[in-house]
Amino acid sequence: TFPFKTPENFQHIFERFVDENLHKILPEIDVDWTPVFTIPYMHLPGDLTIWEERDSWLLDPETKENIKQAKLVLVAKSMEEGNASRAWRLSVNSAPVMDKIRKHFNNLHPRASVRKVLRLIKDLKNVALEGKEKDFLKSYNVRQALIWSIDENPNIRTEEDILISTLNKIIKFYQKENFPSFLEPKRNLIFKMSRNGLCKVGEERVKDILANLDRYMVKVKEVQAKHHKGVEDVRKMLSPVAPFLQLPAVSDCIAENVMEKMDWFSDVISGRK
Repeated sequence: TFPFKTPENFQHIFERFVDENLHKILPEIDVDWTPVFTIPYMHLPGDLTIWEERDSWLLDPETKENIKQAKLVLVAKSMEEGNASRAWRLSVNSAPVMDKIRKHFNNLHPRASVRKVLRLIKDLKNVALEGKEKDFLKSYNVRQALIWSIDENPNIRTEEDILISTLNKIIKFYQKENFPSFLEPKRNLIFKMSRNGLCKVGEERVKDILANLDRYMVKVKEVQAKHHKGVEDVRKMLSPVAPFLQLPAVSDCIAENVMEKMDWFSDVISGRK
């Protein structure tokens, strides 16, 4: 709401935007949140420091120091049925390793975007898998497989090679029923799946995606085209009110309301509300 009256000739446009078109630019979003605490690296248990002995081109002195500075993360395993009160896991932050990989590919000629590959795998997951099967390509696990594949194949140079190498690595992990975290190789990310006999299914599903990449890429492009058309429809519909929305008083009001909602969300996540 604005602290002044919206022009009547714009009212029907705003109402139509909210009722019919808002979903085109704000698709359904799942927010996955969990309590997290950080612990200084000096207090890390010995079994979580074995990565320091790894001989890897990704773990240069600067990256190692950044990992230590990122601290240890204590995360609630699950928010279901009160598990957050008793089931927690320690995790070494692998973000500095991903930063190392991104910088490496940004310095190539031509550049390759790791972020684009991760986004593509997520899109492939959404068109190729349904329901619980999407867990076969969990974002965290995919990032770990990507790190492993880049570590073992430092000569990879293209986004296509990153994609295929990562999917192949995921398949191999399902075949072995062991999906280790790069900085925590003793940790099996698919332990529960292996215990429930789902690794073979996961292997077959990822194999199907890899074998039919062209077909699934067509589906991904169709979904993207639909989203782009939705955004273009909204842009055309709102174009008559663009001068009004660009007025300083209006834009300031919108910015203030957005920041207020962001502050509220931050308070909820931090436990202040």
